[in-house]
Amino acid sequence: MASNKNNQKNLREVYDLLDKLVKKFCHDRHKEVLKKVTTGIVDSQHGFFSNSQQDESIILGKVKNHLANKSQSSLTIFLKQHEELSTLTDPKFRTSMLTFLLCMSDMETKLPNTIDSKESGSSFTLPIRSIQNSASMEQIYRNITIRNASMNSINTESNLKLVNFRRKLPSSTSTDSVLDGQTPDSDISYNYSQSEEIVQEAIYALTGKSGKYLKKDVTGDFKLDIKSRNLNAQEAVSLMRLAETGRLHNEIHKYTDPNSEYFLCGLFGQGLIAQIQIELTQFYGLIAHLQDNLNNQRARSFTENNDSLTLLKLISYISEPQKRLKIISELLQQCKNLKGGQLATTLHSQIHIGNSSSRSIVKSFLRATCRPLQTMLSFWLLDGEIKDPHNEFFIEEIKEVSSDRLWHHKYRLVNSRLPSFISKQLANNILVSGKSINFLREICEDKTPIKGREELRLAFENNIDDLFREGCDSKLHDMIDSVYLNTSQKVLEIAMGQYNLMEHLHSMRKYLLLGQGDFIGLLMENLKDELDRPAKDLYQHALFSIVSSSIRATSQFDENEVLQHLDVKLNHPIDGDKGWDIFTLQYTVHGPLATILEPNMAKYQELFKPLFKAKHVEFVLNNVWKEQMLNSKTLRNLKKTLNPVTYRLHLYTSEMIHFVNQMQYYILFEVIECSWTQFIKRVQNAKALDDILSAHEVFLNEVRIGAFLDNETKTTLYLHLDIVYDSIMKLEEWQKTFYEIAYKEADARQKFEQRIINSEKAGTYGVTTEMRLERDEEQKIFEQLISTFKKSLDGIGQTYEKYVNEFLLMLTSSKDQNLQLFGTRLDFNEYYKKRDQRLKHPLTYEHMRLSGMGFSGIFSRSTLSNTPMRLGNHLGH
Repeated sequence: MASNKNNQKNLREVYDLLDKLVKKFCHDRHKEVLKKVTTGIVDSQHGFFSNSQQDESIILGKVKNHLANKSQSSLTIFLKQHEELSTLTDPKFRTSMLTFLLCMSDMETKLPNTIDSKESGSSFTLPIRSIQNSASMEQIYRNITIRNASMNSINTESNLKLVNFRRKLPSSTSTDSVLDGQTPDSDISYNYSQSEEIVQEAIYALTGKSGKYLKKDVTGDFKLDIKSRNLNAQEAVSLMRLAETGRLHNEIHKYTDPNSEYFLCGLFGQGLIAQIQIELTQFYGLIAHLQDNLNNQRARSFTENNDSLTLLKLISYISEPQKRLKIISELLQQCKNLKGGQLATTLHSQIHIGNSSSRSIVKSFLRATCRPLQTMLSFWLLDGEIKDPHNEFFIEEIKEVSSDRLWHHKYRLVNSRLPSFISKQLANNILVSGKSINFLREICEDKTPIKGREELRLAFENNIDDLFREGCDSKLHDMIDSVYLNTSQKVLEIAMGQYNLMEHLHSMRKYLLLGQGDFIGLLMENLKDELDRPAKDLYQHALFSIVSSSIRATSQFDENEVLQHLDVKLNHPIDGDKGWDIFTLQYTVHGPLATILEPNMAKYQELFKPLFKAKHVEFVLNNVWKEQMLNSKTLRNLKKTLNPVTYRLHLYTSEMIHFVNQMQYYILFEVIECSWTQFIKRVQNAKALDDILSAHEVFLNEVRIGAFLDNETKTTLYLHLDIVYDSIMKLEEWQKTFYEIAYKEADARQKFEQRIINSEKAGTYGVTTEMRLERDEEQKIFEQLISTFKKSLDGIGQTYEKYVNEFLLMLTSSKDQNLQLFGTRLDFNEYYKKRDQRLKHPLTYEHMRLSGMGFSGIFSRSTLSNTPMRLGNHLGH
């Protein structure tokens, strides 16, 4: 018994010698050979430590027979070496050595070229390194579970009994005593070996827990404690390598801790946390099986077996999971403090980076993160509802906006929440689809199910990965486009059919953009007397009656429909305003059309004011010319006196008529009519309501640009054009006063001549000297007034020509070729070009620069102070 104990105590020394010897002979295959050798020695009844020792001659004969079957030369070499060995060692040592060599030889012949891991005696020999790169924790977990189920020969009940028995072993009792069948004292606890203790420490460290040798510092990193001085270098390095896995575990786990600053918020974050927990659960499964194998190892009391769990094996087994945890940790570091679409965008940016394993992990995390997005899209596209408690969805509902502004203002895209894998076009289609559902249900009160609803729901359930694909040719994208077209087409049919959208757009063009010439001409005639009055004396109902009578006179077929929507609006007057300054027509729509057209009604009001003023100026000039023609015959007796003034008056009037007519032609035909033609073409090709609204928006913008009301020209071209119009209006006032004085003088002359005629009939013949002197004095005063009026007329003409010159200069200096051609048409005979040297220069950069210098000071208050106009009022309405 004592001899057997001594042999057991030397078991580790023998094992180390065997290890060195096998390495010497077998090189790369020494681990497999050593395992077979040690297993055979332990299981054999005639092992190296058996009491029955065979005779040297018998062993020598077996060796000779074995070598003779292989090679005669090998046998010769062996016999020579055995003879030399016989002179140096005793027979007992030679017999043991020959027995070992014979055993090795037999095992080598039986050892296959490739060791099958299933034939190994270890219950924890896992082919972890042979797992594919894309293997997940779940695969590793399943692999180890299958292996344990097939390898573990100790049933659960016997394991529990053996573990309980070992816990009662005395500390002085070695594992060898149990192997020899000795019964330990049950009152004394058993002390495990240091190797098992270090392995247990390493398993704890894998889950980020501090232990005896490894401690965590304030940064969360592991460091060796002072108690680890009794560890050798290999054990210390191995522990630190395994502790790195624990650190990665802690780095990942903090993203799931609600009390941590790294906690992922929102539904997208919760989806990511769910995937993190799945990964950690699989990792915990691997740790549990490692712990179970360590427990089984202790229960079998075979700590010295080569199949025991060691630090090196732990490093091997944990290698792939550690790589996976490192990828996850680096990925999560980029997701800190992100939520919603930004979180999904960050994950998607990594989906094409790294090897296949890394891409697979990123894709699984992206898929989990976007599950809430899948739910949000389903609710929005199927029911028009937004389920977004944490403000993560890229479509936002503005609750303060009422339903009558639903189409344009109730819902909007939030670009900062839009994931990178959803294009702007796709996002807009998604927005319009849900918005159309709400529009049909809330505004149109149409609750008919949308076509393709069920197919889209199935596509979201089965093809959510299509959202991440490059391009928009997947089944899911096709279904979203299909729902978009179906909902938009339904809204379009209702708007165009039931609510007559195009008829209303035609009416707004005719009455607000002055497209019906006979109506606006008759309206000007009927409104003249009313609008010439001060603005404070006007009444809306009186003006509306005039408008309605004009509509009945010019639009017999649609007068009732138009009168229901067309109305008069009077802007707030200020001191000095006349009716022309505050009068406006407005077109009112109700129901779904009000929701659709609401943003554009203000643009129609903005356009009506300058167009109405231009039409008013044209109307005034026509009346001025008519009055000149009539008065030229009536006042022919004053022709000699009035001719210098009327000649200038006719010239200025002709200039103004030409200018205004060209402006009217340009705006009403080249701008409005041509833009409307393009709008009708777009409407005919429209597939959705948004196509029509977009075309309508383009039409109005083109009209604003053509009427010089856009941001670039409103403070330049339109300002000068407004001054030109005011100069023309001033000419009307001048002419009115001028002809009043002329008629007064004509009446005085006529009365004087009539008095002479009457005196002749009465026989008094002529007038008195006093009457003649009085008449001569009046005529002299009249001639002075005519001279004054001539100067004031020249002032009006010069002001007019000055701003026309500036206006032409801006047109010819414009980058728009249409405006350049329009400027040429306004000055077709080069009348203004001859008077302004700046208009003679070619259109070069230097010319444009100098022209800019020429009118840079025009807009100062001092320059315009002498001009009787209401700039603020004209630009403000």
